Amino acid sequence: MYRMLILASVLFCSAGASAQSAPLSPSKYDWSGLANSVTSTDKTAYDRAYDIYRWLAENISYDTTYSIYTADGTYENRRGVCQGYSELFCRIAEAVGLRADIVTGKTKDADGSIPDMGHAWLFVYTDGNSGILVDPTWGAGGVSDGVFKRNPTDSWFHVDPAWMIFSHLPDNEMYQLMPEKISYQSFLEMPRYEPSLSRYGYNGREVLASALKGDAPQTPRLYTSSIDANAVSINFPKEKTLRVGQDYEFVVKRKPGANFVVSNGDCVEKEWMVSGDITGVRFMPSAGGTLNVGVLNENGGWTVMAEYDVAEPTASDIAALEARYPLRSPALSGLPNFNRNMIEHYGIDVFALLKEVKAGGVKELPKFYGPNKCRLRKAPWNGVLRAGAGYTFAVEPGYETRLAIINGDDWYMENSVDYSNGSLVVTIPSAKPGKLKLSLRNENNPESYSTILEYRVE
Repeated sequence: MYRMLILASVLFCSAGASAQSAPLSPSKYDWSGLANSVTSTDKTAYDRAYDIYRWLAENISYDTTYSIYTADGTYENRRGVCQGYSELFCRIAEAVGLRADIVTGKTKDADGSIPDMGHAWLFVYTDGNSGILVDPTWGAGGVSDGVFKRNPTDSWFHVDPAWMIFSHLPDNEMYQLMPEKISYQSFLEMPRYEPSLSRYGYNGREVLASALKGDAPQTPRLYTSSIDANAVSINFPKEKTLRVGQDYEFVVKRKPGANFVVSNGDCVEKEWMVSGDITGVRFMPSAGGTLNVGVLNENGGWTVMAEYDVAEPTASDIAALEARYPLRSPALSGLPNFNRNMIEHYGIDVFALLKEVKAGGVKELPKFYGPNKCRLRKAPWNGVLRAGAGYTFAVEPGYETRLAIINGDDWYMENSVDYSNGSLVVTIPSAKPGKLKLSLRNENNPESYSTILEYRVE
């Protein structure tokens, strides 16, 4: 259906296109041998065009000396400028009965600048007088610091004219293939978008309509090579800037073996729901800055697929975050000795902890040790205790054992039981300066104790 829409959109303008196309440079070659090794006349015109495009992308390098312009020179040297790519495409296409016009014009770089040097791409006839837009030069890779880096991609084959116009403005406006022509001034003012956005749920015509109104959408930074290597498709948030305290859904139709991660601030989520080849996660940003979605590597690291900006949170953003995930509150995460994993492991009442922190009674947390098989039901949450004061601790152990408070050389092991939840309760009547440790007797070694929390007593 997509292809038919594109074909229908160009019928009105393509009949006279070939008369406008620039003539090819003379050639000394019979191209039939190469053409028949690249594709076949048994295939459809569309498939022949694709085969030639892929061969060029995979075999021809960009000529960074800017001296090779013809099909012959490009074939002989296996490199050429855009004109060379386009002429070689035309020569191979002609040998297998495929028509193509070379289109010249201006292009826009990723940074929005427009190079002085013009560019050449193609209009390829795939169905009578209908056809598609193709740019084999950009499909082969790019130049960085004067060096060509091959990166074959299908993004520049059969490009929707609505996407093409964001980066390619033909000298002959017929090759825009647009119902309403885009002026040079509009081309200058519009941002550049990649046609690969169509694979990620963006509608080119809607984006173009918004851009022409001066309301172009801000998209996240999408790393297409990483996405294409690991995903069949993605369904990520479309906006560039996300907000703290709001839930977002990230869904990937993945390729075999691919696993993913989303990260913001010190929160990293690798446990995605999986159903066949579909995997996804709901994630709430908790810190301003960036949010990254990546694919996990075998070495434990990960490669970025998409990068978002996260706006600095407002008070209402923080309130929304704390209502859902109090453990991600900056009021907690900014405290010394904060350990999200240990707080979760020990089943601490985070809402009560956050309330106490906001009341100003906690300047730093105690040091957490473990993991031990227990739940912390009651403990002072300020990591610095006052000498001479008494403190009570309650721990729900996962086995029959004893609880101890070790304060210097003093051990307090008189446990009582809170029968409402099975917690062991121990109280120290008067803390001494130095270290104070809350410890639990080991399940398999009754002669030893393991520390759960450690405080300073001053």
